[in-house]
Amino acid sequence: MLGKLKYWVKTKRGVYPNIKEIRHFVRLQQPVTMLMGPQYKRSRKSIEINITDRCNLRCINCDMSCRQAPSREQMTVEQIAKFVKESIDNNMKWGKIRLLGGEPTLHPDILRIFDLLLGYKDNHSRECSIQLVTNGFGKTARKILSEIPEGIEVENSQKESNYQLFHPFNMAPVDNRLNRFVDYSNGCRITTFVCGMGLTSHGYYPCMVAGGIDRIFRFNCGRKTIPSADDSMIDLLRIFCKFCGHFMPLKPTDKEIMSPTWAKAYEKYINRKSDLSLY
Repeated sequence: MLGKLKYWVKTKRGVYPNIKEIRHFVRLQQPVTMLMGPQYKRSRKSIEINITDRCNLRCINCDMSCRQAPSREQMTVEQIAKFVKESIDNNMKWGKIRLLGGEPTLHPDILRIFDLLLGYKDNHSRECSIQLVTNGFGKTARKILSEIPEGIEVENSQKESNYQLFHPFNMAPVDNRLNRFVDYSNGCRITTFVCGMGLTSHGYYPCMVAGGIDRIFRFNCGRKTIPSADDSMIDLLRIFCKFCGHFMPLKPTDKEIMSPTWAKAYEKYINRKSDLSLY
């Protein structure tokens, strides 16, 4: 059982314990977390904004469930304006703002969104890096990329198909009995170093992936106002990390893998109307 979770390393000389992975697993246990505190803290400088759930590729193991549970939900220009106003009113000088989806270039008001964020950068946080994260696939994406205003950085993965290597996001740690004493308030690198906080049409989350999980499970607990500096959002980590395949990542794969909790959640999602409150 442990071997399946990368706790053993096979070399030419034999099989040895994977000390790094075992140490990490021990660090996540409830008694150790009580003693040392959570391992990761949510970012106060970086945020990702999911402006649309529309996608033109719907990759295998998508961690926003664009393939598993397609949606046309999107943020409004008014919600982006609200984010900008909240950031200024709370003197939030973001170091990095990333626009994601879905595929963000499919948002019909993407150019207006650029203008709002560039206005924030020019008038309030000149050091802020505003980034568009796109798959670069299709005519719409190419058209928007040809119209990108100065001041917007582009991260273009240039995908040509929906078969990509991703960590199996739909493998919920809670479905593995080995994790029954794990403290999910530890979070992971995504909230601190990799991506930062997340904002969707339903509010703020410790990371963007948590916002995507909420769309499926319907906990409806996104913060409706910008989190204060002393809001660690640990309560949300405890809710969402137990369902996230990034919490204890397995080997990347282009095969669709799903644990029972996710299979049931998607089945319920299909038969349930959207009942999440809006940001």
